[in-house]
Amino acid sequence: LKKGVKKEVVENAIVKLIEYKYINDEIYAKNYVEFYKEKFGKLKIKQNLLNKKIDEEIISKHLDYNEEENLENVAKLIEKQRKNKEFDLKLKQKITRNLLSKGYSFDIINKGFKRVEKNENWD
Repeated sequence: LKKGVKKEVVENAIVKLIEYKYINDEIYAKNYVEFYKEKFGKLKIKQNLLNKKIDEEIISKHLDYNEEENLENVAKLIEKQRKNKEFDLKLKQKITRNLLSKGYSFDIINKGFKRVEKNENWD
């Protein structure tokens, strides 16, 4: 509309795009979650989708992925950020801040640290 295209032409184009499934919030949310679930926590993914005006019901449906998978992602990120250093308070705080900024909950971060530390004890 800002470029001077008539309103009915824009509306017809949008209808066709929806019809051909080029615009589909359900598919978009599913693909978005699949792509970003290893990089971000559920909180950040949800906020990003809300910012894109995706319905909260659709978001919740696709964010309902396995808790174990989420925990495994956090443990991998902790290991990656740790770089084989010993855990001390300062390093844990730094990693925790980073993971919180990526949208992981404090609870899942703590479980991730426990998993990493538990795996160390088995080596």
